[in-house]
Amino acid sequence: MKPHRFFRFVTTAPLLCTPALAFQVGVGGSAEITPGENPTNIVLILIDDVGTDLLGIYDSVNPYSGVDDPFESDIYVEAPTIDSIAEKAVKFNNAYATPVCSSTRASILTGVRTTRHGIGKIIREDLVGDLVEFGDPGFEHFTLAEMVHTRGLQAAIFGKWHLSLFDEDPSPNGPLGWSGIRERGHWDEIRCTFGNLDMPPFPEGGGYYSYYQHIDTNGMARTSVLTDYATTQQFSDALEYCNTAQEPFLAYVSTNACHPPLGELPPRNLVNTPEHLRGTPNYHKNFSATLEALDTELGNFLDGLNPERRENTVFILMGDNGTDEQLFNSMINESGLDLGATYQALVEDPQLRFKHSVYEGALRVPLLVWGKGVENPGRTSDVLVSVTDLFPTIADLLDADPGVVDGYSFEPVLQDERVGLWNHARQSVVVDFFFENGVAEDATDMRQACCLLNVPDQGQFKLVRKFGLPGWSNELDYMPPPGIVWDEFFQISDSQGVLIDPRELSPLATDVNSPYRDTYVLVSDALDEALYPALVRNYCESFPNSSGRAATIGMEGTTSVDTNDLVLKGSGVPPNTPAFFFYSWYESAEPFVNGLLCVESLDVGLYRFNLTFSNENGELEQVVDHASSNSMMSDISVGSTWKFQAWYRDVSAGGAMSNTTNGLSVHFTP
Repeated sequence: MKPHRFFRFVTTAPLLCTPALAFQVGVGGSAEITPGENPTNIVLILIDDVGTDLLGIYDSVNPYSGVDDPFESDIYVEAPTIDSIAEKAVKFNNAYATPVCSSTRASILTGVRTTRHGIGKIIREDLVGDLVEFGDPGFEHFTLAEMVHTRGLQAAIFGKWHLSLFDEDPSPNGPLGWSGIRERGHWDEIRCTFGNLDMPPFPEGGGYYSYYQHIDTNGMARTSVLTDYATTQQFSDALEYCNTAQEPFLAYVSTNACHPPLGELPPRNLVNTPEHLRGTPNYHKNFSATLEALDTELGNFLDGLNPERRENTVFILMGDNGTDEQLFNSMINESGLDLGATYQALVEDPQLRFKHSVYEGALRVPLLVWGKGVENPGRTSDVLVSVTDLFPTIADLLDADPGVVDGYSFEPVLQDERVGLWNHARQSVVVDFFFENGVAEDATDMRQACCLLNVPDQGQFKLVRKFGLPGWSNELDYMPPPGIVWDEFFQISDSQGVLIDPRELSPLATDVNSPYRDTYVLVSDALDEALYPALVRNYCESFPNSSGRAATIGMEGTTSVDTNDLVLKGSGVPPNTPAFFFYSWYESAEPFVNGLLCVESLDVGLYRFNLTFSNENGELEQVVDHASSNSMMSDISVGSTWKFQAWYRDVSAGGAMSNTTNGLSVHFTP
């Protein structure tokens, strides 16, 4: 199949998709397509907060250096179901999710990166930004359920939703609450918890033994408190559906396990390692017991499936993000485990290296695919996979059109073991993780981003980029100061796939004299190409002045920091008029003098160049020399995005007797 191209959704034009898809967008229900004689069902299982670190099936890529046997030291849980699945599946070693629950779930449902669906962090009241819930007005989504509807499949969701806000007494324009699961997901059957079991809404004593479950099927919705162990309930509900629903179907099983709260242990009969249930409880024991219980219930689910239906089904098991750092701290400090030099260094590093970051420990997750049509099972694939690839892969498995996505189908890998790391369609993975939810195509709206790129004849390299924003120090004291961009560059493996620095402990030099400079530029360009539709763009408005024209701002030269040849240009200004250019990190559109203020300072500050004058043609010019030792532009760095505007006198126009150009956003490259 062809790789699916990158497109940007817009709300001023219809989605770019076939007519068969277009009529489904925003509409629930199934298309009028008669299922074939040999239907294909899809069961997608998403497990929570489980990276590759805890699973023995990933022992070959887990860098527990200094540990003689991770199995004997209880680093790996006893997971016989997952172990047996790996023997009949394609196991992916290089599968990447996002750093947090909500972002991954939104990417699964849309096939697009966080920058475009707008869920850059978890859905939480204090992080809503200009986007409150998944699928809010102002952004179009063609969801996974809608896509499978076009092929006649019913679509059901079980377990954690975590893509809406909850309001006990919702107003007409407030959070959608439970109804958002159907309205935004377009599911035919819903049996869901709302989010994490210790987040609103939860009943008294909430947790794995006391939680709300929302059931919405056939137009009838109800919410009740359940007390059966949540993992057991979720797989039991999914099993009932998969054994009775009309084929073909999609069942999305999104477990709460192994996300906190973990204060209560699972039923003893579900746990494979008795030591996890003995002695003083700690986070490591409770987490491991929860994961083993998940493995047991996963086995019960698979064993309970109707054999004929099982033969018609493709199964996908994936993690939603890497493991929380708290687990590794507990392993070392509470359980006294030796994790080896690598993990000891990661835990001791003042930077967060696991969940809630864009380092490998946050992003690499288990991915197993098995069942109908998977050729030569029991093998391992090193191809790069992004969570956005699930959507087009499922589309290809069903011979459906995915529409507009960021993902690449990995169906060819399932069909042909000769498709490997260097000849698969995906050669890079980009992850962006930003502070406030909202459609964000600008560096100043992001907190962290990374790009992993396969570089021919050199190996696999990764760029981690962090953006300093006001207010972060309250939550993340290891982030750059406001207005600063930091880059860290790593070689993950060589051209033969031999691991060099799999957990990013040895940053490479990237200055102009570094032997890695050209490779760094290549990876930086790949990150910019993915995240920024345009490195330079105008925004905001300008209004006519006494010359009868509206003044505008533009540029000549390049956005390259190395080249340092950027020149700001203004036009449409009254002739021979005093003016100056100014800049900061943020966009605005507030009334100001006779025009608009398009640049917002916030905590970064508002900087201006020296006074200049327009020429007789009403043109302005300002050299941006950020290499000069006397330059105010010293904060301009690779990966930073700055906003520029010009302010000029205009006495003849009256009013405030001055005016402004529109704004110019410039993203700076190596």
